[in-house]
Amino acid sequence: MIEEGKPLVIFGLIHMLKVAGQLVKTLIINSGVRSGELNVRIKRGHKFFILTIIRISKD
Repeated sequence: MIEEGKPLVIFGLIHMLKVAGQLVKTLIINSGVRSGELNVRIKRGHKFFILTIIRISKD
């Protein structure tokens, strides 16, 4: 489950933030949160991204 302030680590070589963004969008849609209502901070590691959900707006 995706929660506010909980970091997610995605392993794999992702070279473009666009790809990472698409991945995040997919994850978010799969967990039932609308992608437009979410702020995500992406921290680049050597072979992974750490995604931190900053804010989730719920209806």
